[in-house]
Amino acid sequence: MGFLTRIAALTAFTALLPPAFSATIVSESRITVTGGVFAGETFTLPRVNGDWFVTPGDAHAGLTLRPAATAAHQGTFNIEWDGKGAAQTINAGNNDQVNNNQQFAFYLHFLAPYNQTVQPRGADAINITIVKMDDLNLEANISGTATGAAPVGITGVVKIHRDTSDQKLSGAYGNCDPGIHDKLVGAEWRSPSECEGKFDRWIREALPGPFARVEAALTQGDWEETRKPKFNPITSIARRSESNPYNLQSSQDGLIRFQFQLRPGSEQEKRNKAAVEAVTQKMADAMKSVAAAEAFTAELTRATHAAEGSGKTAVTIGINAGSFGIVNFQGTYTASQIPGAGYSLTVPYVQSRGGGDIGGSHETTYVFLGVWAPATSTKSGGSDTNIAVKASLNPKAPTLSVQNIWVEIQANAELAQKVIALIDWTALKQLLAAK
Repeated sequence: MGFLTRIAALTAFTALLPPAFSATIVSESRITVTGGVFAGETFTLPRVNGDWFVTPGDAHAGLTLRPAATAAHQGTFNIEWDGKGAAQTINAGNNDQVNNNQQFAFYLHFLAPYNQTVQPRGADAINITIVKMDDLNLEANISGTATGAAPVGITGVVKIHRDTSDQKLSGAYGNCDPGIHDKLVGAEWRSPSECEGKFDRWIREALPGPFARVEAALTQGDWEETRKPKFNPITSIARRSESNPYNLQSSQDGLIRFQFQLRPGSEQEKRNKAAVEAVTQKMADAMKSVAAAEAFTAELTRATHAAEGSGKTAVTIGINAGSFGIVNFQGTYTASQIPGAGYSLTVPYVQSRGGGDIGGSHETTYVFLGVWAPATSTKSGGSDTNIAVKASLNPKAPTLSVQNIWVEIQANAELAQKVIALIDWTALKQLLAAK
């Protein structure tokens, strides 16, 4: 399931649950349903949760309304629309519940005795006429048809008011709107502000440049690039991230990452493959005893680890980390200062980002630019070591700025040093001072 699809599905699922209704929004909304088992019943909807906004160039509303807790018939009314037009239409083609579309939704989920969900299907359409919409007030008339167990007619009004809009702001970045106008009400992530989008675009375009020589040198030789950084405009970002220094992991495209592997049939790829096959041929002998099996497993781990380290390379770049935690399964790390670059660690058996044991570990070199404390380590049992590198972030610095940069190179130490020599560290450092 794609990222936006997951967000849309979460929005829909959340709407089916009894939400924490806001006491700060007053609702005089009501809806009348006629047809099927509904004999022109009017539902008053005093409880409301959600949000709406209107700006000079955009508008959006995403609301969940319910009857009073004492009402005889209970249900949930969800409505969402997007855009500045005073007239909006929701039909089967754009309804969130039908096509996982983020921008438009209309459905009535009724509990007993009706036990059905009413929404636009087939040729149904719900027409919304917006009477008033500002930061504190929203009034819109609703009419049209929808279908549950049978076709029904819908009429009603959404009329809500709040005393304050409680709009949140992100950091500023040049000439842009820092206001957070959320179109993902009820979802795990929120819409980014214009400033967050502008900063994200700038840093994603700026960070890969210093690595251009790495790409060129590897792909002109025995290597092929299997992953490039993503540059899509961000459409969602982690909630409550606006109060912290901007982190690439807070947006849907995540960290900047390049991946390379040896071309099939290259000489080094053949040597790596032969080395692993030489070990696997010993499997029959390994079954003769527990000690032999343990020795075989250790030898195979070393062989595959060496093949990975010389046959695959991944370069990952992030910014504004408060700390960096590394699990090393075996051996010791080495720390050094790279002239013209920054503080560096080389760690022999780093746990994969997704977790796992030593079999999925990688030899990894890290370079830290900015203000970082020397690494510390603690034993966590057996041969495992937890390594921590802490950064010093200025709480007074703009949240939309670059305070530190870290570079992670998954490759053996020899290959990592070749990559480091190709990186334009001067250009990377200039990003730390950019405004």
